[in-house]
Amino acid sequence: MNTHRARLAHGMAAVSLALCGPAAAQDSRPTKIVVITAPGGAGDFMARYVAERLGTRTGQPVLVENRPGAGGNIASSLVARAPADGRTLLLTSNNHTINPQIFSKAGYDAFKDFVPVTQLTRGPIVLAVGPASPARTLREFVDGTHGNGTAGNYATYGIGGAAHLVGEMLSTESGARMQHVAYRGAAPALTDTVAGQVPAVLVSLAAASAFIKSGQLRPLAVSSAERWPGMPIPTMAESGWKNVVYDIWIGILAPAGTPADVVQQLNRDMAEIVQMPEAREAFARQGMEPVGSSVAAFEAQLRQEAATMTQLIKASGIRAE
Repeated sequence: MNTHRARLAHGMAAVSLALCGPAAAQDSRPTKIVVITAPGGAGDFMARYVAERLGTRTGQPVLVENRPGAGGNIASSLVARAPADGRTLLLTSNNHTINPQIFSKAGYDAFKDFVPVTQLTRGPIVLAVGPASPARTLREFVDGTHGNGTAGNYATYGIGGAAHLVGEMLSTESGARMQHVAYRGAAPALTDTVAGQVPAVLVSLAAASAFIKSGQLRPLAVSSAERWPGMPIPTMAESGWKNVVYDIWIGILAPAGTPADVVQQLNRDMAEIVQMPEAREAFARQGMEPVGSSVAAFEAQLRQEAATMTQLIKASGIRAE
C-alpha cells in the first residue's frame, strides 16, 4: 500500500513538473529593450533607467540592446519580427511614425507591426543661434531670413527627424526662407553652429543645454506648448506661430500580437516607474519630463501625429534613403 502511494505521489509530481516546467522556463527568460540609438544620449538613458527598475519590480533580468542605424529602422525592423510574447520591446521616438513615410523601405509598418505600451517621456526642441547671429528673438531670426541667402540655414541631427520637421513647420507657418542642413548627429550640428559654419541649430533642449548655459549658443524659442521649467525660453507659439508645437517623445512598443494582459502589465509597471518623484528629477537632467501614458492614449497620439506629419512631409517633399 505504501509502495502504491509512493508511486502515485511520484507520478503526480512528474505530471506537475511537466505542466509547470515550460511556463517556469519561459518566465525566467530575460526581457530585452531594443533601443534605436547608440549608447549615450537621452534614449539610451531612459532604456537603462527603466530596465533596471523593471527588473527589480519583476525579479527577472531586463537587458538593453542598442541597435542604431538607418534612423531607427534597424531596431524597429528587428522588434517587428520578434516573438509577440512581451519579452522583446522597442524603445523609440518620433521616428517611429515618420520613417515609413520618408524611407522607400523602412522595413516595418508603424501600426500593423506594433502595439503601443506607453509614452515614457517628452521634451522640447530648441532653436538656437551662434554668437555671430544678430537675432535676439525668433521673430528677428525669421525676418532676417529674407535678406541674406544663408541667414535661414539651420542644422539638425538628420533628415526627417523631429527637429527637421519643426524647421519645416516653422518655415511653412512663418514664411521664413529656411534651408535645412542635415548632420550625422546632434554633436556636429551643435559644434558647427557654435563655430559659425551654420547660423542656427534645431535640436533637443537636452542636447543643447550645456551650450546654452555656457553662452556658446543663444536660445530663441522652444517647440513645446509651454516654457520649460528652469530654462524660461519663449515658445514658438507665443512668439507668433501657434501651430508650431511638437515635442520629442520617447516610448515603448511591443510586437503586434502581444497579449493584451502582457501589454497592460508592462504599461502599469513602466508608468509607475517614470512617475516616481526621483524619475522626474533624473529625466529633467536629460531635458525630458515623465509621461507614463495609457496604452490607448499613446496609440491615439501616434495616429494623430502620423496624420499630421503625413501632410507636412508631402508638402515639404522630405525623403530619406
